[in-house]
Amino acid sequence: MALYVLLGIGLLVVLILSIPVEMAFNVDVREGGKSRTTVGWLLGLVRKDIGVEKEKPKKKERPKKKRRDFRPFLTLLRTQGLLSGIAKLVRRVLRRFRVGQLDGEIKIGLPDPADTAMLWALLWPVLGSVSPGENVKLRLEPFFEGPVFEIGLRGKISVMPIRLIGPVLLFLLSPAGFRVSRSMLVSGWKGRR
Repeated sequence: MALYVLLGIGLLVVLILSIPVEMAFNVDVREGGKSRTTVGWLLGLVRKDIGVEKEKPKKKERPKKKRRDFRPFLTLLRTQGLLSGIAKLVRRVLRRFRVGQLDGEIKIGLPDPADTAMLWALLWPVLGSVSPGENVKLRLEPFFEGPVFEIGLRGKISVMPIRLIGPVLLFLLSPAGFRVSRSMLVSGWKGRR
């Protein structure tokens, strides 16, 4: 009897994690840039708006915070194979996303036209790899006449949470991921004492 209950709970968890998380976003980085993102899950039953402007309460004076120590973070970054592992993780996670719609205009320029050309030489392969199609319409525009930074993106993407488990486990079980997990656990225990 208990086995059937555990199997039922496991099946329920798998089914819930198989329902896609949908995200609709609107990012405008121009004069007075605004952004708004809506994340929905369980077919719209769970919904969260991010980036909605609210009235700001009056600021209260807070006591000064202690400066954070970044040495443990820098030590983690020096872990052998970590940066390539993170790059693989990001690539694998991004492949799990399904693009419903992506429209945007990207216009970037630097004060020196040569610097603009070099920046776009780096950006073009990355931004150009987003395959244009019915759902993807991007306009990429280098601006050589002065400094400009204008980005306007609108879109809808979705991902099934269960499809993210594999890439995360592959990262955590890799040698670099294992080293980072171990050092984070050890540093966490040191901090609690």
